[in-house]
Formats: sequence, C-alpha cells, structure tokens
Amino acid sequence: MTTRSGQLSKPDAKGHYTRQLGWKTNEKGQRVQHKFRLGSDKREAELREALLRKVWETIASSPYGSVALWNEATLEIASQVSKGVSPIKIRPLAPGETDISYADRLQRLQNQFPFLRFEASDIDRYTAGIGLRAYHLREIVVMDDPVKRYWDRYSQEQLLVAPPLRPQTNECTLVCNSDISLPWLNSTKLEETKQTNSMLHQAFEAYRQWIRNHYFNEATQDISDYAYTKLGQVDSLQARHEDISLSELDSDHIEAMFRY
Repeated sequence: MTTRSGQLSKPDAKGHYTRQLGWKTNEKGQRVQHKFRLGSDKREAELREALLRKVWETIASSPYGSVALWNEATLEIASQVSKGVSPIKIRPLAPGETDISYADRLQRLQNQFPFLRFEASDIDRYTAGIGLRAYHLREIVVMDDPVKRYWDRYSQEQLLVAPPLRPQTNECTLVCNSDISLPWLNSTKLEETKQTNSMLHQAFEAYRQWIRNHYFNEATQDISDYAYTKLGQVDSLQARHEDISLSELDSDHIEAMFRY
C-alpha cells in the first residue's frame, strides 16, 4: 500500500501541521486513519512527514499478514518520529520481558527500520541482555568505540558498555566492527593495571559492591530479589575459582569460567 506525498495542508487553528497516515483499529474494531501532529515549523514538519511515510511503507510492504495496521509498538515509534525525536527510545514490555528478549527486540526493530536510530530507555537491561545473548551464542561483545576512547571511558564501575544499535546484515552477528583491534593489550593502561597486583577475588567483591549500590531501593531500604540472585552467582564463582592476580587471568581461566 503506497501513501500519498506532496505538500502538507495548511496548519490547524493552533498553528500545527498534521497528516493522517496509515491505518489502525479503533475501540469499535473499525479501521481508521491516525492523525499525526508534526509541529509548527513547516520545513521540519515536511521532514517528519517524509520519514513517517517511510515507516508506514515499511509496515505496509511487510510479508507478514494481509492487512497493514499500526499496532501499539509501531504507533509509539511513529509518534516519536512525528515529534522529531531521535534516537527513538524503546521501553521494556511490561510485565516481565526478559533482558535478552528486550535486547533482541531492539535489534529486530533496528533491522526492520534501518533508516531510524533506536536506543534503549533502560540501558542497564539492554546491556544485560546483550551480555546474556553473547554468552548463550558464544559471541564476543566488543566495544563500538575506538581503542583510545575505550580507555578514556574506562572506570572501575563499568569496564564494558553496550554498543549502540545498528542494522545487521546477518542475524547471527550481534556486534560487528572491523575497525576494532587489540593494541591496548600492551598499552600503558594495562601495564598500570598489572602493577596494582589486583586479585580476582577483589574483583568479585568490587562487583558485589556495585550490585548492592546499583540495585538499592530507597523505598524498601533493600536490594531487589534479582540483585540477591546476582550476588549468589558471584559467590558461586568465587567459591569455584582460585584467587589469582588479574594479570594472570588469561583465556584459559576465562574459558574455565564460561564452562562452569
């Protein structure tokens, strides 16, 4: 189903440009068009309208189903487009969407609409979901940043962060960045880390403290059940693995942790 293009009609009484585009089902089960408000700046409204048409045409050309309709998820995306929001923030589904399902859904949306930019509204859940998927598929999550910026952003609290979303040409590839190399393995920063003689069990304890701080609820004055689960997992790892210097933590040790 194609959509009409051309110049927008005159602004409404409040000075806002509008466009009725696409179809949805109302409370009576009838198919009706949805009205989008595109703002009061004509040039900006034209840009938003063109992008909205591209979103709708993508939905209408989908091979799944015979009738193209806005649903709750795509209408939320289109609403943000009509307001000029970029990147578009995607919230977890309530109730009970898992972290890995959240991360996968974000990537599917990015693949479906490669001309839009998406980001997670809950970056912690998105990051956790990427990590879980990488573990299950035995993939390696690499930083999207060049090496220098990686170390610029390094901190004891957050060594790795989730890379930004981008369209994929291969569903099995979670993150692909041909520009990433590993010269930092011999960097001054790593040498400084080695010289501190930090131990593995110290790292586990630092992570425990991060969990206690990050998941602390002021209302209940306690951490969440999920946080308690994570603490138990850390305890199990520490009990299983000997306390070695972090400078000794090579690929064999990491493989042993994965296997455990």
